[in-house]
Amino acid sequence: MRHPDGRHLRYDELAERLARNVRQLRTARGMTQAQVAKLAGLPRATWANLESSAANPTLSVLHAAAAALERIGALPLVEDMPPD
Repeated sequence: MRHPDGRHLRYDELAERLARNVRQLRTARGMTQAQVAKLAGLPRATWANLESSAANPTLSVLHAAAAALERIGALPLVEDMPPD
């Protein structure tokens, strides 16, 4: 993935963007981490790690998260969203 200025994003930048987007999508729909984690079939701790940017999620976790966010009408995971 590339930054708007054309450079490649570093892992930490991508993790922070993913965490921010997932958190904003969840909170915009008034859902708790526990609610969306249950919908995704993931432990709440896994969802919390995804939102903290400290995790290095597997593709299966990302797939489950994307499916849950899609079910609640959320936007794509890596699309730029306004900052908090």
